[in-house]
Amino acid sequence: MRTAILILLLGHGTISCSSSATAEAEASRDITITRVSIQQGVELALMKDGQEVLPSYAAPIAGRPGMVRVEFSPRFSGVHDVTAQLLLDHGGGMVATKEIVKQIDGSNSGQIVDFELAASDLLADTKFRVRFAPRKGGAVTGDGAPAEYPAKTSQPVTFKLQRSGTLRIKLIPVRYDADGSGRIADSDETHVQALKKRFMDLFPVTGVDIAVGDPFPWNGKLSRNGDGHDDLLDGIMALRAQEHPEFDVYYLGLFATTATYAEYCGRQCTTGLSVRVRNASSAESRVSVAVGYADTRSMDTSLHEIGHAHGQQHSPCGVGDPDPSFPHDNAALGAEGYAASTKTFYNPAKTFDLMSYCDPTWVSDYTFGAFLNRVQEVTRAVAPQQRLALGRPIRVLQVRANGASKWGQNLTIGSMPKGESITLTATAPDGKKTNLFGHKYPYVDRPGGTVWVASSDVAGKRVELDFDGAKIELDSEN
Repeated sequence: MRTAILILLLGHGTISCSSSATAEAEASRDITITRVSIQQGVELALMKDGQEVLPSYAAPIAGRPGMVRVEFSPRFSGVHDVTAQLLLDHGGGMVATKEIVKQIDGSNSGQIVDFELAASDLLADTKFRVRFAPRKGGAVTGDGAPAEYPAKTSQPVTFKLQRSGTLRIKLIPVRYDADGSGRIADSDETHVQALKKRFMDLFPVTGVDIAVGDPFPWNGKLSRNGDGHDDLLDGIMALRAQEHPEFDVYYLGLFATTATYAEYCGRQCTTGLSVRVRNASSAESRVSVAVGYADTRSMDTSLHEIGHAHGQQHSPCGVGDPDPSFPHDNAALGAEGYAASTKTFYNPAKTFDLMSYCDPTWVSDYTFGAFLNRVQEVTRAVAPQQRLALGRPIRVLQVRANGASKWGQNLTIGSMPKGESITLTATAPDGKKTNLFGHKYPYVDRPGGTVWVASSDVAGKRVELDFDGAKIELDSEN
């Protein structure tokens, strides 16, 4: 067990009284701890007005750096120095590891002190205690007893930390050959490190690993209105199936059809595409494509699309069909955001959830919690799934709402697909009809998607299906 004890020591300052001991006692007596929270990307309250609080949507994460914020109200006159100490219990002993000295004006009712925590400070059973005490002369009793949470007679309070995992991405730089440029999306080490930092700040993980694959040649046109993005997504999905990566790896295809983001986008554009991965076991659909320029807007598109691959719908700002369960109006964060890499705070009243279409973006408490649930689900499923190597021949149907549906690639995948179930009718050359079951992967942001079906079930047959109300008919598989 590892216990964190947070002690805030208040020393004598400019207050006028008959003795320094009296000043210390009065100062320590006249302080109220009003709120304690932990910040690991989004702020989560732990205590308010003396009562323990359980965060509504997310949870603190073991092994992830962060910050503890203590809010308090002094009720004394004059100015005093506050000495704050954070002590960690390594199996029973207390060791002071952090100290902050802060000057407090008693006329200001709301005060805060922040403690930065390393990943090693937050283990699974870490607990904390907060108190204000005189700076000199040791502990006091009676009316001069320090303000403390939890009460001195209670045990330290646990952070209720949950375990997370590492986000693993294989970045596929697309080589754009449709215009003859052979332009390759930004994928150098500087861009990769910036992307890792951005994912680490906004996703509830304990690490981010990004590997870079070989350039992926692409002759299809990619328009800024989104035309062609679905074909590229299908191509990256097929690449993932062919490469048989480990179960928890997300493939991210990055494309750059112009020299700069501004040249590509102009006033309006489509910057990426994914399928919404509803089932955490659906490894084959952990695939996204996004613009690949060395700027924050492009990086946030990557985060947004990987967010869809984590099962998330859009948040309600600038979109037509948002997540009905999103709890805050206009894609608000619900709590203050915090980037550990830059020590930057994000105002929840002026920042929007990254799964919306509004800017500027950060991550809401709701989305942070949803991502955490998916990371935990994927982490739990990794070990058994990675032992499977079944070699299943699959035929892909590319479903397009504009009537351009077609047969896609033949794939061999390592485990049973886990997409949404869909029924197909296959007609053999002799007219015999058979009902088949396939696996459906709808796109986010545009109609259509892909359907995966056993190759042996559709070989030489005509296929009909209803895909989200669109009647699709394909001639005999070839």
